[in-house]
Amino acid sequence: PIVAGRQCGPKVCALGEDCCNESCGVCTAPGGFCTQQFCEPTGPTCGRGKCYAGQVCCNASCGICTPPDGFCTMQFC
Repeated sequence: PIVAGRQCGPKVCALGEDCCNESCGVCTAPGGFCTQQFCEPTGPTCGRGKCYAGQVCCNASCGICTPPDGFCTMQFC
């Protein structure tokens, strides 16, 4: 089976990569160079926060954003 990598802000890292900057969605090889830049989310408002570009607000009460076809919990926060 194909296993997805780790979620890293607005993107998913490839298998074997580390998420080194979650706000910008930067993935690197383990121990690789990483920027410390902060990237503001630019997607839709979701509860008290904002989603990253390319994500949707799937649960506003909990502020949960996912990819358009991602898993979403229906709990109330």
